Amino acid sequence: MVLNTAIARLFFVGGVAAAAAMAQERGWGLLNWVDGPAWLELGLAVVLLDFIIYWQHQVFHLVPILWRFHMMNHSDLDLDVSSGVRFHPVEIVISTMVKAAAVLALGVALFAVVAFEIVLNSTALFNHSNVQMPVSLNRILRWFAVTPDMHRIHHSVDVRETNSNCALVGPAVRNLLRGTGFGATGDEDRSRTPGPSGLFEPIHDTAVPVRDAACVARVPGAIDCPCQIWPE
Repeated sequence: MVLNTAIARLFFVGGVAAAAAMAQERGWGLLNWVDGPAWLELGLAVVLLDFIIYWQHQVFHLVPILWRFHMMNHSDLDLDVSSGVRFHPVEIVISTMVKAAAVLALGVALFAVVAFEIVLNSTALFNHSNVQMPVSLNRILRWFAVTPDMHRIHHSVDVRETNSNCALVGPAVRNLLRGTGFGATGDEDRSRTPGPSGLFEPIHDTAVPVRDAACVARVPGAIDCPCQIWPE
């Protein structure tokens, strides 16, 4: 499943690259209407695309049908680097279409798309990993990047924490400015129990999930994984 997902993501990256080549060739998009150095275009493209992916991530958590697909990424009970490529094919297709539309609208150059995909995928592998860094380093680094300790909270079975820390690339301060930051300050973050929170109901602040280790629900097209039983 992990290998298939990785191959699918690499395949669909070509679609985003094709959109960038088309925008550049035809002069489409905001960045093609202004002149500026390549480094500035690269920086703007990475920041804007990261912002769009951040909001896409939030939408996948808040829309019930989309959450069913995104839950595959939350199915691991033990997070490691492979969790960073564990996504449902439907989510990959939707994400590709969102990024392609953004690239066309913004006029992102091909080299900037490639750079962003390298940063996005490398960061996803890093913040899903089980690397444990010193608490003092984590407290500093989390302001500039999404650390494993910070993203581990996002994979908590607690619904309030699942809806937090949605940023993948960074800076992590985006989570705090948007009111979606949660914890990630010390060793206590490593005690979170990862796994999916909620399957049959949309995630919202007032919901109180009940953990039942004996309950096993099938995520569409994914592996069997523990789920939540929601109170009536």
